[in-house]
Amino acid sequence: MRKRVLVADPDPDVRALFELAVQRAGHDTVPPDSHDGVDAIVMEPGCAVARLLLRRFLDSVPPIVCVSIYPREAGYAPAETVAYLVKPVTPSRVARALVDALTA
Repeated sequence: MRKRVLVADPDPDVRALFELAVQRAGHDTVPPDSHDGVDAIVMEPGCAVARLLLRRFLDSVPPIVCVSIYPREAGYAPAETVAYLVKPVTPSRVARALVDALTA
């Protein structure tokens, strides 16, 4: 079943790469300003867009896959993080983490 995945990264090229990974995993991407249902989020947790997004989901945050230049110990990962990947990372690894997040 196709899921709706929001991708947030401050670099447009990285965002496009992660969106492609999500689509290759068989899911649809939605823009960060979408107010429709979101089943999962792939994001760079240190960016301003990510912080704004999380405020929007205060009541029910979907599973999060963090992909960051910072290690997890830096403390940027929200509690709803089900996978934390450190850049550089391959699109296939992002896709695998997303599949795991959606089935967790």
